[in-house]
Amino acid sequence: MKQSFKLPSNPMKNPRTADEWESYLIEKRTEQTRLTNALNVAETEINDRVYRLFDLTPD
Repeated sequence: MKQSFKLPSNPMKNPRTADEWESYLIEKRTEQTRLTNALNVAETEINDRVYRLFDLTPD
C-alpha cells in the first residue's frame, strides 16, 4: 500500500490506521467486483450480438 498510494510509511503497521483503511479497501474491492461483473455481462452481450449478426457458431 505504501508504494501504490505513495505514502510515507506503511499504514498497516499501526492498528488504528489499519482499521480506518479496512472499510475503504472493502468498499473498493466490492466496487471492483461489481465493475468486473458488469464488464463480463457486457462482453457476453456483445459476443452474442456479433454471433447473431454474422450467423456465427461457436465452432
